[in-house]
Amino acid sequence: MDGKRDPKKPFMLMTNFKATHEPFDFPERYNTLYKDVEIPEPASLFDFGPETTGRSFIGQKLEKLSLRWETASADPQAWWCDYPELPFSTQGLDAIAARKKAYQKLVKYFMRSGAAIDDNIGKLLDYLEASGIAENTVVI
Repeated sequence: MDGKRDPKKPFMLMTNFKATHEPFDFPERYNTLYKDVEIPEPASLFDFGPETTGRSFIGQKLEKLSLRWETASADPQAWWCDYPELPFSTQGLDAIAARKKAYQKLVKYFMRSGAAIDDNIGKLLDYLEASGIAENTVVI
């Protein structure tokens, strides 16, 4: 806030954060967050088609993400966004191992992006508290 607000009048602040999806963009300080953590895998991770999932639409397959990461690994300058942690490859892996590797990368990207959002929401809440207006502020 710029200090010019009349403290007797209500105010509204709307802020947006980078979404937790591609292209993933989180601060460098999170590059190693969850690095050595194995994220639990849902049983449905290995449902490869409608015969096991019952889904009537294709959706976004992890294999498509893997292909984008591998394409960006081959030529990062030619790709439309910058992915962290390249190069990435599933070469030589069977379908299960390749999907596991892509899942771990995707979920860690998602959680790293979410951690950045959490940090910034915390900064806003800290400001409200330090300014003495937290008790009279609605945060949605």
